[in-house]
Amino acid sequence: TIYGTPTMAMSNDGRFVVIANHDWRPDTMSELQLPTSPQTNSELTAAMLQKHNLTAQRSNLLSLIDLSKPDYPVAHRVLLDDQPIHILAHPDGKRYVVGATKRFYIYRIVNGKLMEVSRSPHNHGLPCFWLHPRGDRLIATQGTPLSGEPATVQWYSIENDKVRYLHEIKVKPGLSTELLETSYILRVSRDGNQALICQRSIGNGTDFCDILIADLTLKKPMITNVVKQVADGVESFAFHPNGKMAVATGLSRDHNCIAVLDIKSSPARLLYTLDAKGIGQGIEFTPEGDKLFVGSAIAGRIEVFDVTGDFELRKNPKFLNVGFGHNSLTIGPRYQPLNSDNK
Repeated sequence: TIYGTPTMAMSNDGRFVVIANHDWRPDTMSELQLPTSPQTNSELTAAMLQKHNLTAQRSNLLSLIDLSKPDYPVAHRVLLDDQPIHILAHPDGKRYVVGATKRFYIYRIVNGKLMEVSRSPHNHGLPCFWLHPRGDRLIATQGTPLSGEPATVQWYSIENDKVRYLHEIKVKPGLSTELLETSYILRVSRDGNQALICQRSIGNGTDFCDILIADLTLKKPMITNVVKQVADGVESFAFHPNGKMAVATGLSRDHNCIAVLDIKSSPARLLYTLDAKGIGQGIEFTPEGDKLFVGSAIAGRIEVFDVTGDFELRKNPKFLNVGFGHNSLTIGPRYQPLNSDNK
């Protein structure tokens, strides 16, 4: 997948991860040289879906990967007649929500396979979304990428295994900012009080973009705040367990950064930026909050930042080599900090 919030869905026990793949591509990628093997859903057979490796890059499918085994086999695949853009684990630890261009889906993992629970149609376009920590609401940025039309922010409920549309989340009149056509990536804070929205999820090399903040405590949520001029394109966010610090990834190729935000101040504010490798995408804090991991699509690595205070990050010289390309990143329950006897 090359579009959507750069995360994956992992089961609570850390055994399974679910990854979405879709065939949406911008026109600029039409000349990419793909493998000659089957590429689309219609070209795939049942036998092919059982293989460990699958090169069908233009397919629309969900893959369930078993992390408990050394070779990380694909335990199950599901083909969709839709474009699954993004998938998240529901806070209840039992369901998985998929946002696709035509519908929202809910799945469960049953006996090592993905089982569809429901599908709920929508008509607001390609979605990037995040779940409220209560599990009863969903916020999505939606639209038609690269069409020239601005994105919209939409608010949904999750009731009785169905995703139901509620209303559009608009910018407060008089607020000095606007939604742009590439306003697609967003994330909800750990307390559920606010959502951070990237104003422009593509770097343009000429100016900096804003981070819009939606107040989710209102009866009818609205974008009420903005952090101005943060970076040349913003891709994603991570919220520290202390509830005070959030970090945004920048999308510059050279002289890139991560931006550290104080989300408890009123209004929220940019504190400082730190150097980071180009096109920062997946970003997560450890559950303990002592480390921050940031993936770079250009450098082919996951950089490590040590957390040394409520708002203090320090780049660790060590990093994880993962190979070139776009990256999504999530952290499961297996992370264990090193102790003094195991440095």
